[in-house]
Formats: sequence, structure tokens, C-alpha cells
Amino acid sequence: MSEIERKREELAPSWMDKAFFEKALQSSENDSFLTVTSVQFEMATAPGDNYLSVIYRATLQVVKENKTEERFLIVKTQPRGLAMNKIATEGKIFEREIAMLRDVIPAMNRLIEEILPGKCQPFAAKYVYSCNGPHQSTIILEDLKRKGFKMAERTTGLDMDHCILVMRTLARFHAASVALKDRNPEILQPFMTSEVLDVMGKSFKYSFPPMFTNVAEKIKNWPENGERYYNKILNLAPGSAARYVEERKRDENDFNVLSHGDLWINNMMFAYSKDNKCPLDLRFVDYQLSYWTTPAVDIHYFLESSACNDLLNKTHILIEEYYRTLEEILTLFGYQHLLPRQKEFNDQLNKRGVFARDCALVNRRTALVDRNKIPDMNSTSTYMESLKMLLPLFEANGWL
Repeated sequence: MSEIERKREELAPSWMDKAFFEKALQSSENDSFLTVTSVQFEMATAPGDNYLSVIYRATLQVVKENKTEERFLIVKTQPRGLAMNKIATEGKIFEREIAMLRDVIPAMNRLIEEILPGKCQPFAAKYVYSCNGPHQSTIILEDLKRKGFKMAERTTGLDMDHCILVMRTLARFHAASVALKDRNPEILQPFMTSEVLDVMGKSFKYSFPPMFTNVAEKIKNWPENGERYYNKILNLAPGSAARYVEERKRDENDFNVLSHGDLWINNMMFAYSKDNKCPLDLRFVDYQLSYWTTPAVDIHYFLESSACNDLLNKTHILIEEYYRTLEEILTLFGYQHLLPRQKEFNDQLNKRGVFARDCALVNRRTALVDRNKIPDMNSTSTYMESLKMLLPLFEANGWL
């Protein structure tokens, strides 16, 4: 292998060549005469941003109808590490995400368009192509960056404008899934099984307890209640992975929806106003952990991991906004009878309070950590300040 070939292989697999992209685009655009004349790659995410996939940004030169054009694509492939690859395979991660992006989300987009024509944006980047096979499971999507979307600054958390947009979009997403389940239940069948959660529990078995222990040690010397919180969190470490997974599973007696499953700041991209201050549009990304369960999973996961510190004692405002939007969309679909009353809905969220607490102790630290400290994962000052607000709230709610 030449030096040039070796460097390319380090960036992208050798099979991801012009012929591969030509086949993908010919299929996507229904044009057997389209040809790809060149492909250039760069990594699309920073180290530590993704665990169950490797993501590339591909720029293609294409000849179509005797005209040279460019295509800008995102390419997701299997993780390179053996352990992560095993998790992806056993949990059917790529099969799940392919089904979401190719089948489920377009169907949900169409349902929303029926009741609110021209008023709502898609829930995800446009699907282009996918294949699923040994060592070559791949998903190709439009490159949202080229459409003006970008990730928000994660180390400070999301402000009220961002969070309101997320909660409204999430409510529409959940409502559309309820309508889809009634009208086409077969399409959602792959998301009724929990193998992805079971595999998740195995992968977290050894990493979660040290995270809880580390957090406990960080707060032990707080002048106020440090010793008490230290003991409580230390006692949560054993069995933390199994508990985290169990709390994600659905109760058939609850109001359930199709969850995104991994809804934190890194898995959403925003489009902004011209002054780059106001978020105007949103796309969710990374649907590898989607599963039919309580909406509390997405709500708690997002709020406890990704809302800025100033909003941690105001999450009721965001939950009310979610509920109002959910009620509006379900009513337009004609499924308002399936919506629990607001008190019942709040009770359902409270029932999953332990999950909210664990998301704050584990996922919030991941969200707020400085990328330059990966894989150190040391707690940031922003994160520690958030715990000073959250732990008393959790304790008052009986979640700690």
C-alpha cells in the first residue's frame, strides 16, 4: 500500500470510493447515467462526539446530464473499535437508524405536512442511501452544514430560545409517532423490541459505577451537605447501569411514543437568524437508540443533560410548552383522546425521576465537558455549579 493509499485508508475505508458513491447516487436520484468523478473526505465530528459510529463529510464531483455538479454528504459508518462495533452489531444499531431515516421519519414528516401544510420543517436530514453488511454498514445523508445548520456551544448548555424550539419540535415528533402507530403499526415494529437497551446495559456495566463514584468524590467537601450527598451518590453506583436501562423501558400502562433515545445537545443542529443569535430551525440527528417508550425518557434526558444552568429551576416552563404543543398536534390529528391530562402526564414524568437524576449525574457531565479534556472527562465548573442546583431539587422530589 502506498503512502497516499495508507493515509486515505486512515481517513475513510478503501471501499468508500467513487464506485460506491456512484451506486448510492444513482439509486437515490434514479439516474443510472450519473457518474462520480472525484471524492474528498474530512472528519465530520470531533473525537468523543460519537461513540457508535464514525462520521465523515464527503464532497463529490458529479456529472449529471452532461453537467458537472457537486454533492455534499454526511456518511456514517460502523465504529472502528472492536468493543463499540460489537455493541453496534448486537444492538442492531445501524438497522434501527436506517429504518428511522429511510422509512419512519419520512412517514412522520408526511403526516405533519397533512395537518400543517408548509408550516413545519423535517425532523431529520434528508436520507440519501444506506447499506447494511459485515464491516460496511453505512448511512448517507444530506450535509446539514451546507444548509446553514450547526451545533450549538455545548459547554454552557442551551438557553431558553434553544430549549423552547427543542421542546416544540420534540412534541411534534412524539405526536406524529402516535398517529403513525395508529395508521401504520407495522412500520414501528422494529422499535418495540428492547435489544438495543439490553446491549446498552452491558456496555455501561463497568463505566457507570466509576462515574457515580467520581461525582461523589467531587462533592464530598462541599461546605453545605457535601457529606450527605457524597454518601447518597456513592450508594447509587452499584447497579447504576442496569437501573439506567430499566428506567428507559416502557410501561404499557403509560402514554408512550417513539423516543429519539439520545436527545442531547450533540444530537441536534440549529439554523440561526442572520445575526447568528436566534435559533430558527432544528434537525435532530443520530437515531440509533430510538425506541417506543414514555416521552419522559427524551424530556428528562434533554433537560438534565443540555439545558443551561439558568434553566434548571425553570424546567416546568419547558415541560408546559411541550405539553401544549403535544396537545395541539394530537388534536389536529384527531387523537386528543389518547393524551393524558396534564396532571397525569406530570405524574408520568415524576415516576421517571430516578432517570432524570441519573441523566444529570452522568450525561450532563458528558455534555458540558470541554472537548480538549476528552477522554479525561473531568468535571467542569459549570457542571459542578449545576449539581448545587439540581441535587436539592432531586432530594425535594424524592429522587435522591
